[in-house]
Amino acid sequence: HGDGTDKSLLQEEHIDQMDAFIAVTGDEESNILSCLLANPLGVKETVARVNKAAHLPLVEAIGIAHSVSPRLSAVNSILQYIRQGKVLSSVSVGGDAAEMLGLVDEESLVAGKRVYELGLPKGILLLGVIRGGEAFIPSGQTVIQPQDRIVLLSLREKMSKLEGIVSKKKE
Repeated sequence: HGDGTDKSLLQEEHIDQMDAFIAVTGDEESNILSCLLANPLGVKETVARVNKAAHLPLVEAIGIAHSVSPRLSAVNSILQYIRQGKVLSSVSVGGDAAEMLGLVDEESLVAGKRVYELGLPKGILLLGVIRGGEAFIPSGQTVIQPQDRIVLLSLREKMSKLEGIVSKKKE
């Protein structure tokens, strides 16, 4: 119990022997300052709670290795429920500029097509395929099989287009 921005308190608590320092108070500025102070005192990893999405890239740039955002956590949970198709998970990337999706493709029109035939527009990338427990990076010639999990990265403004592609069903 104390002020995480108090250098003597952190030294008294032997911060240099800790694996991680986690600052998750309701005060974003104190969290950031505490982590910045803990780094040179010898802690291996720092985590700061950051509420403003615009601050997330700045936090990483100034040397804080990890951040958590209650707002983005809530957004990610909500996205899993509102996305169409067979979405297993959805995670915001870069604040909320893009979204990464894990999809199960069973009976959609994507099954049986080569990656280049999917017609993914600029702003949507197929990053990987998980087939039978094995993950790999697909080429344009890779055929998407039923039961494949595919991982896509999409700019936020392309999400409706992506949903249309992956949610279409075979007749």
